[in-house]
Amino acid sequence: MVTVVLQNANIEVINTKRGKFLLSSDMNEAKKRINRNQYRPDILHQCLLILLDSPLNKSGQLEILIELTTKKIIKLNKSIRIPRVYNRFNGLFVQLLERHRIYSEESRIELMKVEKEGIEYFISNDSIKIGLSQEGENFYEIIKKNNTEYNTYSTVNNDNSTINNRHSVISNNNNTMCNKLYNDNNTEYNTHSVISNTKIPPYVFYINAISSGDDPNKGMDYILSLSSYGLSAATCCSKICTYFEEVLNIF
Repeated sequence: MVTVVLQNANIEVINTKRGKFLLSSDMNEAKKRINRNQYRPDILHQCLLILLDSPLNKSGQLEILIELTTKKIIKLNKSIRIPRVYNRFNGLFVQLLERHRIYSEESRIELMKVEKEGIEYFISNDSIKIGLSQEGENFYEIIKKNNTEYNTYSTVNNDNSTINNRHSVISNNNNTMCNKLYNDNNTEYNTHSVISNTKIPPYVFYINAISSGDDPNKGMDYILSLSSYGLSAATCCSKICTYFEEVLNIF
């Protein structure tokens, strides 16, 4: 499972003569803010479109979390469809921030929810936390190394299980031959599944949903670079999804 945390999302609802909107850096209302350039809900919109449209998400292998500057978390249902037109996206998130929940109109399934717990609540202890930076280590080399080590460990565990199964076959005096054939067949199947089905450890990628800012490095296991060039948040999302779709053979 791959988790993407869109962090530092600075979204705020403001009242104007035209109605309620998400504050954006290009609005007159943002001119008085010291950090006006940090109000970029359009970047969050771009990232969500790419992540939700990806085969990685549609195959159920992606989890998306939004961490606001207030440290509250927005959790998304995998089946949600974010409006492609920004104005409609704007209205949807205004509703979310006011109501704290968004349901589907027909089935009343919860599509988005503002959670009170911090990000640590949603991240498992065995997850590999990765921050992204242009100055980080090579993304592809480190991830490939981790995947290889993880699959080697999984293979060893499967081999130990196979040995235990064979011991149980020998100890069974009544149906020794039948059980041996059964376990040998299972051994061949398990070995094949390890080779053909690549497994990956639980990765968590932290991506800044802002135009510029400090790279996430506090509490990270790795700081990795996707390119020697500076990349937008949306491009980072796309490259991560594409890479793991190839690794997991998701078409």
